[in-house]
Amino acid sequence: MNIDERLEKLRSLMRDRKLDCYIVATSDPHQSEYLADYYKTREFISGFTGSAGTAVITLKEAKLWTDSRYFLQAQKQLASSEFELMKMGVEGYPTVLEYLDENIPEFGKIGFDGECYSVTGYKDLSENMGSRILVSDLDYISKIWTDRPELPKDKIWIHDDKYCGLSLKEKLGILREKMALNHCDYTFIGAPEDICYLLNIRGNDVDYNPVVLSYMLVSQDKASLCVDYDKLDGSVRDYLEENDIDLYS
Repeated sequence: MNIDERLEKLRSLMRDRKLDCYIVATSDPHQSEYLADYYKTREFISGFTGSAGTAVITLKEAKLWTDSRYFLQAQKQLASSEFELMKMGVEGYPTVLEYLDENIPEFGKIGFDGECYSVTGYKDLSENMGSRILVSDLDYISKIWTDRPELPKDKIWIHDDKYCGLSLKEKLGILREKMALNHCDYTFIGAPEDICYLLNIRGNDVDYNPVVLSYMLVSQDKASLCVDYDKLDGSVRDYLEENDIDLYS
């Protein structure tokens, strides 16, 4: 299935929901800079493999915004499809918001996968799109990506304290001191690299980045880790439980 065929399948889904536009950002639920293969949705729909970019698909057009690092690469990779390169920061090319404002009608519907869309990005849309309707519960790429890579399942390992400088308990203690100083009852951590630092663990969920896709919620008396249980062997599970980390999948 080539890029234009993927676009047609996406547009068929868009017509079913009467969408005027669908946005595919370069992101995952953790707003990571580097993505596991499973989350490379913008690459799948556009064919552009650079690390930054936003695809915007209407019923008649397909645009790809990226920055000057990737102009030559994007132009080459988009050449065989209907996608048009939109050069960010270059005079004569509208921003994503400007393009949407010019091309999406009043009360038109703009769809995207809210799970992989930043709060800042959502606020920008809601504050600038006027009467247009935002539909954020649409993971359409999953519906057409039939051979999508699986989510990573590699095992987690413990990064020894001698390499980390501080133990898990010491780091949690420092975090809780900062929370108390700022009158904070809970802190939510969604960045995998921050969780790996805090817990002194590492993983293989993203190429060249030893992180574990996970979430944490920390209070003064409880620390909860949400992670795929399949990644935990006995020693890692024991290590986390011995350090009073509650596990959820």
